[in-house]
Amino acid sequence: MQARANAAGFDDILVTGHSLRAGHATSAAINGAPIDRIAAQTRHRDLGTLLTHYIRPAAALATSTSRDLGL
Repeated sequence: MQARANAAGFDDILVTGHSLRAGHATSAAINGAPIDRIAAQTRHRDLGTLLTHYIRPAAALATSTSRDLGL
């Protein structure tokens, strides 16, 4: 993941599978996707883990560099 991000010119941004998974889960939740569908996509069996470690507070998106990328 990091090598691909670096190749795309994002040398200063840490990119991991976890960050992509968390970004997907957070965006899906903000857009109203049901938690069971998010869990099925991210393959979480433990909804507690999904809710506490992957779905980030909406306020966190306000400071995310994703906004700078148009995401």
